[in-house]
Amino acid sequence: MRASLSQADSLKSYGSAAMQSLMLSACLCGGTSVAAQELTLAYGVNFVSNYVSFGLTQTQDRPAVQPWVEANYGLFYAGVSGSNVRFAGVNDVEFDIYAGIQPQVGRVVFDLGYIHYAYRDDPREFGDAFLGVAVGLDNGLSLASKFYYETRSDDRWLYTQFAFEDLPWNLVLSGGFGTDMGSSLFPDQLYAADLGLTRGLGDYTEVDLRAYHSSEEGNKILVELSFFNGKRLGGSKGR
Repeated sequence: MRASLSQADSLKSYGSAAMQSLMLSACLCGGTSVAAQELTLAYGVNFVSNYVSFGLTQTQDRPAVQPWVEANYGLFYAGVSGSNVRFAGVNDVEFDIYAGIQPQVGRVVFDLGYIHYAYRDDPREFGDAFLGVAVGLDNGLSLASKFYYETRSDDRWLYTQFAFEDLPWNLVLSGGFGTDMGSSLFPDQLYAADLGLTRGLGDYTEVDLRAYHSSEEGNKILVELSFFNGKRLGGSKGR
């Protein structure tokens, strides 16, 4: 994923989709075992008003379409996804390939994996190793934190989030805070925060409305409409 400001030529890129109602909350709530030995395939598409990741827009505040497909077997998952992007006035297409493992101990789920980012017109490639942990608490509350390490540039991102599902009208309240811990080329430490509501529209559709603030790009309102045939375990990209 790549930075989308004028600094894009010097700062490696990140990419991201909008909120997926806490990537791990589906594993933590309801007592579902991630260790079930069955090969499953999920796929879907997200329509987002703005592709934002790691504090930066990837589309210069324009909409994006993001198809994905993922297979998982027991503890393991792997998938591919794509998105239109726009950097410094130039349109491009991002392709992500990811894989990981999610062992579970009681209510705690660990997530260890790697995401590789490539672009149609940009020969540069990037990749993040990540380590996450999430826990499902009582009354529909989930907490999660994930650390990303860019293996080619030493950039880092830490994102901590919550989700609260025990709300009327099938709503999920979620939000989080992320920071690059001063590892990027920006003069000051980059940070971002978000807060929003997600609502399921039947078994295969979700809509998400989110307020977002980035220390570099200011305030934004993000809207996402998602269609899917199953829950996505991987491909979560830190806000």
